[in-house]
Amino acid sequence: MRRWNVHIEPGDVIIEMGSVVIAILLALAVNGWQEHVHQQEALHENVASIVHELSFNQGALVALAQRHTAAAKAIDAKVAASFGRDESLTFDQFYTFFEQIAPKGLGRLSLHDAAWQVAQSDPSMTGMPDAERLRIAEIYDEQSYLTDSYGRLVARLEGANQSNFFELLTDMDLEFGDVRAAESELLRNYAEEIPRLRHAYGLAARVP
Repeated sequence: MRRWNVHIEPGDVIIEMGSVVIAILLALAVNGWQEHVHQQEALHENVASIVHELSFNQGALVALAQRHTAAAKAIDAKVAASFGRDESLTFDQFYTFFEQIAPKGLGRLSLHDAAWQVAQSDPSMTGMPDAERLRIAEIYDEQSYLTDSYGRLVARLEGANQSNFFELLTDMDLEFGDVRAAESELLRNYAEEIPRLRHAYGLAARVP
């Protein structure tokens, strides 16, 4: 019976083990790099969708705010002229003063937030700086507040049943002033954040 004498040098074992370890580490590094690339691509796509959504909202709100500014001037003038001498308004008169608002925009604007809702559940968003996510979240919160404010004004208009509509008119005039201030603030934040995000993520401007 032949016996095979196999002599293994300790150095060979160390080299083999080292090769295996290096191969594993390289594989892990490649997988980590690929995962990082995928995360960055997903983050870029999410930001692009958010920017597109905010740009659409910005365009819609610009048009609506312009109409509201014109309507507010007419309402302010009527309230000022009526105070102290025309404080008993009929519902038809009351509605006439606000018809430029309710049927032609107020409460009918849809500020989209679908892209933000999708992005919040995407793990890639953890790659975005906290301060940046907070700024975007604040803008969407402002959108929600403005939409709710529209709804409150429309509800008051539709539910008007007081005999003295002048009092309601003056109250709504003040509330409408708050709404217009919220519109201006939101438009200012759009104007600041949209270009900043485009620059930070290398996004080309596009028409919503």
